[in-house]
Amino acid sequence: FVRKITSSGNAENVYTYNAPIIPENAIRFHIIKYEKGSSTAVARVQFTHTFPNGKTEIVTTDEYGKIELTGLAQGKHQIVEKSTIDGLVVNPHVFTFTINADGSITNNTSSLDDKLMAFKTDSQGNGVLTVYNDFADFNIKINKINNKDLKLAGAVFTLYRDSDCTD
Repeated sequence: FVRKITSSGNAENVYTYNAPIIPENAIRFHIIKYEKGSSTAVARVQFTHTFPNGKTEIVTTDEYGKIELTGLAQGKHQIVEKSTIDGLVVNPHVFTFTINADGSITNNTSSLDDKLMAFKTDSQGNGVLTVYNDFADFNIKINKINNKDLKLAGAVFTLYRDSDCTD
């Protein structure tokens, strides 16, 4: 604020004050997306967030597999995975939580282990939901051919998980 200081009358007074600093106490809710059994983050996964008033929004994970929801209204919220990338199965389970009057977050979904989800609150009281995806089943067909482009019957292949071909 800029204020011009002038005198009026015989006394010289300046009236001023310090604006109080009020820390922001916005409620944050984080969603983190990983492949099942790993710490590989999954980008471009869409979730539907349903607000206490019934309105919905579609939110998408960033390149690090994260979403941050801020300034959430008091009441019951719902998170459902809408779509994921090729090669993974959409996690069909619903996660519900409540923003309480005191700003705390309550998990309303029980038994998250069988739903491939984990929930915790961090040191600032923010909610952190971790969601995992199973890999989609797929079929693979391999044809072995010789140098004359003829199929070789009885060829045997071994599929390895690692590049060193030990597992």
